[in-house]
Amino acid sequence: MDRPKVRLPVEFTYHVGYLPPRAQNQRRMPMQGSTVVEIDELDPATTEHVANVTSRRQFAYSSDRYVRARGAPPVRVLYADGSFWREDMPLDDLRRQLASGAIDRGYLAHLASRGTHSTEHGDVAGLSNEQRAAKVLAHVPHDRWQDDGGAATAEAFRKRAASMAVFDGAVFVRTPMPVIELSRYASRGLTIGSSRSYGPAEGRENEGDHRFDLDEAKQALAFQRSLSTEKEAADGTLEIELLKPGIWEAASHRDAVIDIAKHAFSKMMEKPDELPVEVLERAFDLRDALIECAGEITPMLLQVLEDLRAMPRPSDGQIAEWTLQAAQYGDNSWNKGRSAKLVEGAAAVVDEVVALAGRAMTRWEMRKPHASWEQHLTGPPVVWDEAGAIHQILTLSEARVLERMHGIDLSHEVRECLEGRARLHVAATGPYGVSLQSASPHALLVEDETGLRVLAAHPAIDAGAVSAVAERLTGRAFASAHAMAPGGGR
Repeated sequence: MDRPKVRLPVEFTYHVGYLPPRAQNQRRMPMQGSTVVEIDELDPATTEHVANVTSRRQFAYSSDRYVRARGAPPVRVLYADGSFWREDMPLDDLRRQLASGAIDRGYLAHLASRGTHSTEHGDVAGLSNEQRAAKVLAHVPHDRWQDDGGAATAEAFRKRAASMAVFDGAVFVRTPMPVIELSRYASRGLTIGSSRSYGPAEGRENEGDHRFDLDEAKQALAFQRSLSTEKEAADGTLEIELLKPGIWEAASHRDAVIDIAKHAFSKMMEKPDELPVEVLERAFDLRDALIECAGEITPMLLQVLEDLRAMPRPSDGQIAEWTLQAAQYGDNSWNKGRSAKLVEGAAAVVDEVVALAGRAMTRWEMRKPHASWEQHLTGPPVVWDEAGAIHQILTLSEARVLERMHGIDLSHEVRECLEGRARLHVAATGPYGVSLQSASPHALLVEDETGLRVLAAHPAIDAGAVSAVAERLTGRAFASAHAMAPGGGR
């Protein structure tokens, strides 16, 4: 079903470039254009207000999207449709900007030209587009006057608007997960950005930017002080209020793992013609997993990364085989030594990719021991409402925890999940999800082509309530007439 949309008329200025006869430098004539942009409205039933994040500073760069003047309301951050949304401005403010043509703030700023001063004819503010064109065409051939009617600028507005949404009287912009950044330029201090979060960079401050999750503000501040104890205090302060902490921890792991996996694939694709066939095959497996995952952590992606992490260093036999493969390049004078360099380069790529895969898996496995089950997973695999929650199990380590908890063997179900024929879920009632530490009441379910089936359940579970939660949130029915018996399981 199509979402409700807010339609906003836009007035803008664009420039037409032309070259008069015998001229070498292009002239410009400002023209007036208009369009209408449509911005989706977020559904209040599925939109979470997850944080208030604000940077209070006297001096701000244009890229500082979270800076607000002292006394101004904080920047709200939402979570909807598996994405974060940053508050841009009140809807009424945007409406006034777009109608006036003076678009100088917010996400839609700087897409249009400014001013009404032409190169050859002075200020043309009081003239229509036809009159402006006539002034040029009086001495310029028609084939040197190419006016698209502002179509390119209008399309730029529509593309930007596709990443925007309206909620609660304000306009929001889709954004990667916000993180705390410590710039190499220490005077900027701690800022809020949308880079991936890997923690402090190695080495000194000047060797790169440092990133922390939003729930690590104290660590970020301590790290900033440790880098530059003699410098003056940086301008500004951060105000961070996390309303849904579990979402941040889950998104942090998800985004970091996917970005590291992309980096590993890019490393293998830098010189694919110089890699052995078996390494290329693993690269293509990783590519397919990244395409299939669509921005989420999937069993396929984790399995490929695990295989890469376990990839052994090249043996003497492999190096000999790679040397034969590389020998196809010959040993001419201009290519002398190429075979040895290829083998050395391929081995180095293997080492780096193994390290990157290990880093990705370590990031995924470093989930906090005290975190709730919801915090261990990513956006869409966790679905909840006021009555309960259902969580899809995405990793082998999580399946092993459940095996120990319930004293059962999930080997068959895990194989079915890895082959894409089934899904494992835990379901619970109430607003708090499932805690592994406290073994809170929940039911362990498998979903396959026949429907839902109970594998194990906590003795104190409310069978009817959790059955209703599972059926409603998965959209599937139980395979048998009796969904679950109190204390059921196998």
